[in-house]
Amino acid sequence: MPVVPPPTVHTVKQLLLPGTVPFQTLFWNEFGHANAGVTTINRAEVWSAFWHNETLCNISNTCSNLPQVDFDSRTVLVVAAGLQGSPGYHINVTRVIAGPADVLVQATLTTPGPNCLWVAVITFPIQVIEILQTNLPMILEITEVPAPACSY
Repeated sequence: MPVVPPPTVHTVKQLLLPGTVPFQTLFWNEFGHANAGVTTINRAEVWSAFWHNETLCNISNTCSNLPQVDFDSRTVLVVAAGLQGSPGYHINVTRVIAGPADVLVQATLTTPGPNCLWVAVITFPIQVIEILQTNLPMILEITEVPAPACSY
């Protein structure tokens, strides 16, 4: 009779207290490949797969070293604006607020300035941050802000 390994259990501690949550940016780019919204990562193997295979390293042939995260006390949030039709879009997390039942991630999406001309290149603005560990559901609130001028 074959031996079946027991299922892996990963317990997430709730370390967030209600209120404003400090965060640290691990990665910021307009050429990620994540769907719009917030993706929560609470396990090292998921973080490694995300970093190396799914989103970040497929933008070039080289990839920087995986940022180290202590998943015993930290959670990674992938905040993404989704598909955009040109360069010039940038997402910026401005606040993270923990409530009793969820976490609100507030961000601004800077859009290309008026009369800016860009080559039609699909982009996926992304910011990867880390916060104290949580398994609460995430809500993303994006405010669009036009760039005051073209960046070129």
